[in-house]
Amino acid sequence: MQNSDRAQGPQRPAPIIPPPEQIELPQPRIITDCAEAYGQSSRRDAAVEWIVVHYTGVANAGARQIARNMARRGAKTSAHYVVDPTGCYKLAPESKATWHVGNGKPNALYVGCTHAERWHRTIDPHGEFLGNRNSIGIELCVRKTDPHSKSVGDLDWYFEPQTLDHAAQLIADICLRLRIPVSHVARHYDCTGKPCMPLDTELLTPDGWAALSAIRIGDPVMCVRPDDLFGDFLPVLGITEPHIDTVITSRGVSLTANHRVWSRPSCVNGTWKQREWGDIVLGGNKVHELPSACNFGEGLPLTDDQLRLLVWIQGDGHFYKRDGVEFHLKKARKIERILYVLHALGYDPMQHWCKNGSVHIRLRNPGLREFIEEWLQQKQFSFKLLGLTRRQFDVFWDEILSVDGCRAGDIYTSYSKQSLDVVSALLATHGVRQYMTHIGHSKHRFDAVGSVASRFTVSSSSVTSSTREVVSCVEVPTGYILIRQHGRVCVVGNCPRSFVTMTQDGSDRSRDEAWRAFVRRIAELIRRAGGEP
Repeated sequence: MQNSDRAQGPQRPAPIIPPPEQIELPQPRIITDCAEAYGQSSRRDAAVEWIVVHYTGVANAGARQIARNMARRGAKTSAHYVVDPTGCYKLAPESKATWHVGNGKPNALYVGCTHAERWHRTIDPHGEFLGNRNSIGIELCVRKTDPHSKSVGDLDWYFEPQTLDHAAQLIADICLRLRIPVSHVARHYDCTGKPCMPLDTELLTPDGWAALSAIRIGDPVMCVRPDDLFGDFLPVLGITEPHIDTVITSRGVSLTANHRVWSRPSCVNGTWKQREWGDIVLGGNKVHELPSACNFGEGLPLTDDQLRLLVWIQGDGHFYKRDGVEFHLKKARKIERILYVLHALGYDPMQHWCKNGSVHIRLRNPGLREFIEEWLQQKQFSFKLLGLTRRQFDVFWDEILSVDGCRAGDIYTSYSKQSLDVVSALLATHGVRQYMTHIGHSKHRFDAVGSVASRFTVSSSSVTSSTREVVSCVEVPTGYILIRQHGRVCVVGNCPRSFVTMTQDGSDRSRDEAWRAFVRRIAELIRRAGGEP
């Protein structure tokens, strides 16, 4: 039978598709017999247009405990609701403003914006805004596997499923009642300034110093534990999208005012703790000390004399034929020292003295070239040396001052940027404060890096500039990173987590995907109740 014949046969009636079933939205469990938030103020006729979701950051604390904290006289933060596995605790009427997201400065909102849109909003004084007066604040209680470590960078924060259930029902109910679109449900992270630093800030990776703009999620960078300043290469968990913000510079360190730093007042009883950059360099006249290095390195399979030989080859050595190395020296102390190192390694080098008093010291050995190429890159220091222990580093630094340095100034000089960067990284990862500079003039100008015994301090009197720049930051497991700016190295905080990524069953999702999944859940509840998300 032809297709046309089939088309003329009896036709089945089209199926009747029923409209989507409209069900009653599960009502959130609102609990009102709890402490009332201290921080409440008038909305001043502003309509509620936003819902902002926070997480408490207090490990394993329930909603009643958070409510008591917010009820204390003088409490600086508050919210309309606090949610835990038992329900939604109402701390303030929705007709009042609570103190959870700031004053609603224009253009603070970055929800769903592209880089270009953020750039535009930064300079547009009439952009959309979000603040306490036009939003409802909801705090979600969190759990933590290890309650002893409270770093925001820890990976073991999680929401209990019942907390997310209650929160989704509460937010869907508010959206339906106040006609707030799901696109206006935001994280605190989305609507406040991010702790950031300029894009040309350098982070230390296993392959060397890399600009912040070149770092990608998953790249290993030098992370630091603030309690003991122990460092390790750990993967980047997240990256803040570049945007324009105000950067405050003090003694070569440039950060946004809300960037976290680990510091202590430079006084007898000063305590190390987390503070904000703006509080240190803009508030009062106190001098604060910042950590300028960390501790890293479990040791390399190199003897002290092998380390010394590598330093000499990098500084004054040249490859000789296919399996040898040559030193052409004139200073008596250098000649004596290299001969001592070679003899200590069991080598018997050839010596050819010249009429001008200089000497060619030549050494040929079948395995020597392979050894050199394993630890040096084209006769320059390699970042493999970062694994040195502190004792090995002390041997390395002592020898480098004999070859290409100045003992009086405790400084190393070189024409090689690669070698200077490696030495800078070695100082930074072996507990030594450093500075980078230039010495000499005209064609005899050298770049240099030196060690400093004094502490690195900043204060309001050391602020040199406040500028608008494109900034970003990374998120790391320890909450702190090692950075280099303008030749200065220090330890600073990362950009805190935007949303808890862990669930109770241990599954892990990216912070943004966890949030998108939560918002989709709210939208589905609204849709099933017949609303328009």
